[in-house]
Order: sequence, then C-alpha cells, then structure tokens
Amino acid sequence: MTTGTSEMDDMLTPERVADPYPYFAELRTTDPVHWSDRYRAWFISRWDDVFTSLRDPRFSSDRVKPVFDTKLTDEQRAERKPMFDILQHWMVFNDPPEHTRLRGLVNRAFTPKAIAALRPRIDEVVTSQLAEIRDRGSADLIRDFAFPIPAVVIAEMMGVPPEERDLFKNWSDSIMALVFGAAGVPGRREQAQASMLELASYLQERVAYFRAHPAENLISDLIGAQEADDRLSDEEIVSTCTLVLFGGHETTTNLFGNGTRALLHFPDQLQRLIDVPDLFAPAVEELLRYGGPSQREVRRAISDIELRGVSVRVGDRGG
Repeated sequence: MTTGTSEMDDMLTPERVADPYPYFAELRTTDPVHWSDRYRAWFISRWDDVFTSLRDPRFSSDRVKPVFDTKLTDEQRAERKPMFDILQHWMVFNDPPEHTRLRGLVNRAFTPKAIAALRPRIDEVVTSQLAEIRDRGSADLIRDFAFPIPAVVIAEMMGVPPEERDLFKNWSDSIMALVFGAAGVPGRREQAQASMLELASYLQERVAYFRAHPAENLISDLIGAQEADDRLSDEEIVSTCTLVLFGGHETTTNLFGNGTRALLHFPDQLQRLIDVPDLFAPAVEELLRYGGPSQREVRRAISDIELRGVSVRVGDRGG
C-alpha cells in the first residue's frame, strides 16, 4: 500500500475526467487497496475485491447517519435535519433489514407490467426528440437527447407534467452535491439542501393529491404498495421519489453519453448493432459494464477488516 498525495489522487483533473481508466489500471497493478489523503478514503480497484466488499456486511451502505450523528455540531445538525430526514429513507443508504423492507415494498410498484406499460410513451418521447433534431439538422447529444428523455419519462412516471422537467433537472443537479460531496465549493451544500427541500415539498403535494385521486403512475403505485401489514409512509414515498429522480435521471443521461462515445470509438461494433437489432438488449448491459454511468460505490467499514494485507479500520470509507 502507498499513501496518495492530494495532487496524485485528484480525480477531477481534465485529463482524468476525460479518461480515468489509465489511473484505474495503475492502481489495480501497483496498489489495489490504496489510501487517498485527498478523499480520506480507500480506493479498492480490483474486480474480485470490489465484488467481495460490496457483499461483505462489514462494509455498510449507511454513510449518512454516522456523519449526521458524530461529525456535526448541534447547530449543524439542527440546520441539516430536514435534509437528513429525506436521505435516511433512501434505500441505497440503508443496510438490511431496512434495505430489504424498503426494496420489497418499492418493487411492488416497479412490476414488469408497470415497466412494460411505459414502453409506448417512451417510444413517443424518443421519436419526438429525434424529429426535433432532424428538423434542426444538428444537435448536442446530451442537451438535446440524453437529458430530456429520462427527464420526461421520470416526470410522467410520477404524474408530473413534462413541461416541468427543467425544474426537475435543476433539483437533480443540485442534489448531486449532497451525494457526491460539496467540499471546497462555497454555498453548494446550502443550495443542494434548498433544492432537496423544494423537491420534497413538491412531491408531498403530489402524494397528497394522488392519495385522494389515484391514477396510473409511480406515486399512486407506491401509495398502494403493501407487504403483509406493512406500507410505505408518506415520508418514505417522497424519499423514494427523490432517489428515483436522482438515480434514474443522472445515470441514464450518462449511459447515453458514455455508450455513444464507446460505439463511436469502435465503429465495427456500432455497425454490428445496426445490422442485428436483437443485440440491443445485451449491448446495453455491455455498455453499462464497459463505461458505467458511475465510477464508484462508497461503503463505510463497521468492523476492522483485512484486505490484501491492508488494515481497514472501523469508520474508514472505501470505494
């Protein structure tokens, strides 16, 4: 193991944003369990170590409550509690059994039938976007295609008018600061919290409306989801919808961009995909693997762990 200096481990240099893979390859070869001073976290870079760690109960998904309980002053806790009340119900920040409970109930809304019912509308949205691009004669892939499609679909899934998708995009962009960190950016965390609370307030109104007027949408399905005598609370429904917005929008947009870039770099594979449309489903899975929308998964050690001879201590973060 080596200890990386702040400069060595900067993942946001223009070169590494454009192509992080040479750095990842270097870590896998020379220091697969690497401590970064800059991020105060372990970089775990080999597939087998990542695969094992993500399934090891000694690595916890809960990296919100420990910060809230132990890293903040009383004044900061009071200020950030409304935000914490939302994030604490995100299933990605929960371990079993609470993660299992939330996932089980949410899955009752994301049935194969419900997903299949979206297909005709998704086809309409894609066709409409392509028609606009054709009429203009040129386009920016992200701005004109990759961003609006998931935004429209997620908005409609929740029963939100599609013309409000730009508002949702602004909220989602701000919320990123809460999930990926806002260190060193003045005012970013405060703006992120304000956006989170605005989004939550909007969704609370939607939940109240659809509780009185059920419709064919995700919020109504979440309201009706039941397992034995258990149901999602209104707070859990709002939190789940914020997670769907953030997780579904950003990752889908990134997949469009990264996937298109990969196919342009390998024109023979692009041509093969054009010639054999039945390959689209496995191609999406491969593009997710090859250039995934997210470059890291964060966990927190809740026990001392030995990994490739390196001691990971309770409270350490890894990703």
